[in-house]
Amino acid sequence: MALYYDIDDIMMGEEIVLLVDPLQLSDLQKSSPKGQLKLISVVFQVGANGIGLLDPGSETNRIEKGAKVDLPFWLAHELYLRQAVGVQLPAAYNQKTRKEIQADAACVDLKSRCPYFYELGCMIAPLVRDRTIGSFLLYTFVSRYKEILSKAHRAALAAVPSSSTSYKRRIPL
Repeated sequence: MALYYDIDDIMMGEEIVLLVDPLQLSDLQKSSPKGQLKLISVVFQVGANGIGLLDPGSETNRIEKGAKVDLPFWLAHELYLRQAVGVQLPAAYNQKTRKEIQADAACVDLKSRCPYFYELGCMIAPLVRDRTIGSFLLYTFVSRYKEILSKAHRAALAAVPSSSTSYKRRIPL
C-alpha cells in the first residue's frame, strides 16, 4: 500500500472481499450494484495447507497447485510477493476493453468495469505478465483527458454571451 491512511488506496486494495462459489460468481456480479464485485484471479503455484476456505470448490482445507481462486487485491499481492500465486490479468484490462478504448476512449464507462481503474492498473502492472498495461493506461488517460478538456472548453465558450465581446473592446490592455 502506497499511502497508509489514504481511504481511496484502502478501498482500491479491498475491491470487496467476497468468497463465492465460482458457478454463482457471474450471477452475483450481475446483481451487485454497478458491477462493484471485483476480485483478482490468481493461480496457486504451490500447494497450501490451512487455507482451503479461499477456494469455495475445495472440500478440504488445502489448496492444490494450479487451483484458480478469486481474491481481493491486497491478499493476491501479498501471496504474489511470497511467490505462492501467479496473478492473472483482470477483465477490466483485457483485449476487448482495449479495443473499445482504442475505438473511442471517452465513451467507455471505466467506473462500471473497475471503480479504481487507473490505481488498480498501476498496482497490478508489475504482477502480471502483460507488459503493455502501462502504455495502455497512459493512452487511456491521455485520450480521455483530451476529450474532457475539449468539452470543457466548448462549454465555457457556449456559456459566454455574445454581447461580452463589446466589453472586451472597451477594456484597455
